[in-house]
Amino acid sequence: MTKLGKKRILVLVGAGASVDFGIPQTRDFTAALEREIRDDEYCVLTGGLKAYEWVKNTLEEYYGAETGEAHFERIYHTLHELAAMNHIDGAVPKYKPVLYPFLKPEHDHTNEALRAAANAMLKAIYKIASTFSSTPKCSLAPLTAFIEGLKKQAVPRIYTTNYDDFFSQACPGLFTGFTSKRDGYSLFSPKDYWEQWDTPGLFHLHGSVHFGFPLSIRKPDPNVGIGDLGWYV
Repeated sequence: MTKLGKKRILVLVGAGASVDFGIPQTRDFTAALEREIRDDEYCVLTGGLKAYEWVKNTLEEYYGAETGEAHFERIYHTLHELAAMNHIDGAVPKYKPVLYPFLKPEHDHTNEALRAAANAMLKAIYKIASTFSSTPKCSLAPLTAFIEGLKKQAVPRIYTTNYDDFFSQACPGLFTGFTSKRDGYSLFSPKDYWEQWDTPGLFHLHGSVHFGFPLSIRKPDPNVGIGDLGWYV
């Protein structure tokens, strides 16, 4: 129960919720992403494509190619972690990978290649999700009615693993926690998150087409820390 006496409804949204609106299923999303990587000249030039293919093939051998478990999120996670483990000179303890002395990676791919592949993947994920988000294949009206129906009965708190913004389009104004407004973006406010506990909300667990790292070089902002995410409209 909330302070207002309404029940709380927890809504968990997975990839299948966006398929009807045009977002490819995980296997097809991975294939589309791979095409983007092959067209990324920098990624190919630095050896990033070879690093990507090596990680993908290794994961397919580990999980079984037919299972579909060697998908883009696992590939990205592996590349990101390997890049971190391949570059620890001068790093402070906080950023040194704990498992490095136990699991030193043995491969011939440079740190530049690993990072290039990971960055190309991230760029492709945003591009694919943004493209489909801007042109839904079917009306969002039923989704809007669904959310509004939940709001009449209780306080829905929606947690999604999807990058698209179909829920934001269907029900603009859902609380996201990104309330600290800056020049062109908003920062996440833990304080507001807890204070707005009884407010209908939408939270992206894996990422969103609205997420980005604030660039505060020209106009430094002491409130923006390393790795802080910003919500861009």
